[in-house]
Amino acid sequence: MATQPVAVLLVEVAVAVEVDATAGGRADRLLAERAGQDRLPGGLRPTDAVIGIAAGRVAVVRAGLSAPAEAEGLAYRLRTDLADRSPTEAGPAIRLVAIGTATSRAGDTGHDLLRYAEHAIADALVLGDGRVVSFDDADRDLLA
Repeated sequence: MATQPVAVLLVEVAVAVEVDATAGGRADRLLAERAGQDRLPGGLRPTDAVIGIAAGRVAVVRAGLSAPAEAEGLAYRLRTDLADRSPTEAGPAIRLVAIGTATSRAGDTGHDLLRYAEHAIADALVLGDGRVVSFDDADRDLLA
């Protein structure tokens, strides 16, 4: 049985100070609720895993994306949709800080993919301004 390619996007957001106990400050829940009740933000799908991994940091995992450009396209759509959201009844204001993306290749483990996405988001955070950085083959060579 062939393994389906997977993309991981690490999304760093800043949540407004007025987060109340009902929102819980959970960035994963905020991402899922931000764009309204009828759709998920930035082209996210109900089948995507959206996992809060740290305060303000979320991992989005989508099966079926095999090229860095595909993951980057999803990241840019998400970035556009989340750009400086003002507070609404659905939740507090959030500001996108950075997104790092990585796509799997044959032989990659989940740990590898998360490490690659961490490398990409570290670069995006250094660049600032809601940047999107994708982990690519040149980065793989550096980490080898």
